[in-house]
Amino acid sequence: MITPDRDQLRAAAETGKAAEARFWDRMTELGIPDGEAWDALRVALAEIQDGIHHTDPWAVAADRLATSTQWSSPT
Repeated sequence: MITPDRDQLRAAAETGKAAEARFWDRMTELGIPDGEAWDALRVALAEIQDGIHHTDPWAVAADRLATSTQWSSPT
């Protein structure tokens, strides 16, 4: 059994927390409602499940919302 490196896990968790914090800061700056923000994030995560390579789904969702005032969830 491979034992995960605690420092590496901790660093990955901190990176994820920082990405999420940046996302919510941008949503606040843009005045995007929470529901719309979550919808955009869900779409980015679904794309990852479908094989699209996003290294930061938080940034993908934020960029879409920032660049398109007409963006809406495809669901």
